[in-house]
Amino acid sequence: MNLPENKFFFTIGEVSEHLGETQATLRHWEANFDILSPGLSEKGTRKYSKNDVKAAELIQFLLREQGYTIEGAKKYLQRHKKTGINNNEIYETLLDIRKQLYDIRAELYKIKEDDTH
Repeated sequence: MNLPENKFFFTIGEVSEHLGETQATLRHWEANFDILSPGLSEKGTRKYSKNDVKAAELIQFLLREQGYTIEGAKKYLQRHKKTGINNNEIYETLLDIRKQLYDIRAELYKIKEDDTH
């Protein structure tokens, strides 16, 4: 699910569906990562900003795609925080690396298919 561009805040349900993660997982991440701290509405429901969504995407990338443990991901983020690298920069860099890897993989499959014909 792609989140609508014209909204400023998202519910935990919307973010959960966007990431393909359970709401319990998001709450667990909130408890473990200080970069993920959605606000609360007057009714007490979570309000995820666009920065919160990016933080959740970064956490998901580190845990699911890079294979970090919770503690390892926390140390990774802390280490980059100390060097002054902005978490959005980390996220954008990791997305760029992932795209490059997908492109390389697609090219390798293309070469492999050409060799079999």
